Amino acid sequence: MSAHARKHIIERIEKKLGFSFKVKDLSPELRTQIRLSAKNIDEATKLQELIADNKKKARARQTSTSIWFIFGSIFMIGILDLRWGYAFIGLVLWGIAFWNYRGIKSINDQITLYDKDRQDKLAIVTKCVSELTPKVNEEITLLHKARTQPTIRHIHFDFSSIIQAAKGKSILLEKIECPYCNGAVKLPKSGEFIECQYCGRIIYAANIFEKLKDVLGIP
Repeated sequence: MSAHARKHIIERIEKKLGFSFKVKDLSPELRTQIRLSAKNIDEATKLQELIADNKKKARARQTSTSIWFIFGSIFMIGILDLRWGYAFIGLVLWGIAFWNYRGIKSINDQITLYDKDRQDKLAIVTKCVSELTPKVNEEITLLHKARTQPTIRHIHFDFSSIIQAAKGKSILLEKIECPYCNGAVKLPKSGEFIECQYCGRIIYAANIFEKLKDVLGIP
């Protein structure tokens, strides 16, 4: 895959989207699909080069065919003077011209096949770009949201943070209800867990926080 082909795919997607993006921000799956699409462009470019080379060959053969035919015609004039040797040479030259003509037809047939393969490759690229555009848009949009609204993956809870949150809501929080035995347990000023003095079960600050979220007005 050439850098030019990859750039071409990206530019076509960006044109459809209306904004630019960095390939490194995409998932490995989309980067692979872009690479495969770029490979089709490289193959189409190689086919275009083969078409150009074969057209040169066809033009060269056309020129030589004309020359052989002209010289053959000149020698064929010998028939008028019954110069059969000249006529024979003329026939040979015409034969070469005809052979060259058949070669031109073969080259043109090959050009047609190359061009069809090239068009098929480009059609695949167009289809891939159309399919990739909404996928790229979705991933870039999600990435933008993640960057502007970062997701909190871990929060450290302790009793001091619960007390501070309660004070912020003008709530005096001194005791909590044990979630296991419903006993009134005095709230410690710090720490991540306490032991219920009634049932001996461990009460975690995170569990108490979940129960108090609505009261504290925390989403």
